[in-house]
Amino acid sequence: FLTLIPVVYKSDFNKIVASGKGTLEANYKGTYSDSTYPGFNINLSIANGSFKYPDLPKKIENIDLNFIVDSKDGTMNHTVVNLNPCKFKIDNNPFQLQFNAKNLEYNPLLDAEVKGVLNLGSIKQALPLETKFLDGVINADFALLGSSSAIEQQSIEDLRMSGNVAISQLALQTEVMDKKLEFKKALLSFNNATLNIPVLEAKWGNNDLNTSGYLDNIIGYLRQGSTLSGKLTASSKYLNLNDFLDKTSSREDTLVLETVRIPENIAISTNLSADQLFYDDYSFTNFKGIAQIENETLVLNNIYTDLWGGTAFLEGTYNSASEQPQADFT
Repeated sequence: FLTLIPVVYKSDFNKIVASGKGTLEANYKGTYSDSTYPGFNINLSIANGSFKYPDLPKKIENIDLNFIVDSKDGTMNHTVVNLNPCKFKIDNNPFQLQFNAKNLEYNPLLDAEVKGVLNLGSIKQALPLETKFLDGVINADFALLGSSSAIEQQSIEDLRMSGNVAISQLALQTEVMDKKLEFKKALLSFNNATLNIPVLEAKWGNNDLNTSGYLDNIIGYLRQGSTLSGKLTASSKYLNLNDFLDKTSSREDTLVLETVRIPENIAISTNLSADQLFYDDYSFTNFKGIAQIENETLVLNNIYTDLWGGTAFLEGTYNSASEQPQADFT
């Protein structure tokens, strides 16, 4: 069945041990012209498939897939895409994906479901991934039903999003990353247009961040660029902001930090606290306050921190909407 999957031709195809049954059927009927397209039906199915790379210890097995693209008259809006289901198992961890889409041109209607466990360490032992390090477990049970217009208009009654994604001991480092990105623990809970974050414990190098709260309109923001709003609480024992900023070196011993741009279409308020906080050449301890982002502007309220042997208080705004950002702090 692997001959039906083009990606496997990239490397060592003739060495892969594979089994299972696969079929591919395609039918076209009608006239092709500048204004019309023929109707078509494409059906790809795989039953009880498995494959294993010769130099890797684990295999992907119990693969079942039924993928159909159907258009009776060749028009995009009458085309139906149906993946029902895609199942597989890696190291005794089952995973399943179902997806249905129609009305693709004018008002796409999506119906998707993801359920199962992904052990990223096992995946790295089953697929030749170009990563320095990959480990951790993702447990997903998530469903989405709604139309494009419901997402754009944030119409809660026409949008159904539910389920949870739990992350445990995830660690990732690619060839271009000089540090590991780690998620010790995270839980994402979806309730229609709202993403609840009961807990998210992240680490990048020596930097740590514990976050909780909620975000509204996450799909609309990702798909249409409409406003993402929410309220978060973020705390850290050690946070060096210089590690996250773009920087250039003008001299061997001098760092020049580039202009920081506040994202568009974000309205989020965050209660911040950090035992140690570093920015440029400044070192802050016992940092606490409220940061609000809206209209490409960062507003700092009630910021208290220990600095240079005393206590400092800070309030102000940083607006990056114009080419030359404007800052006003006291």
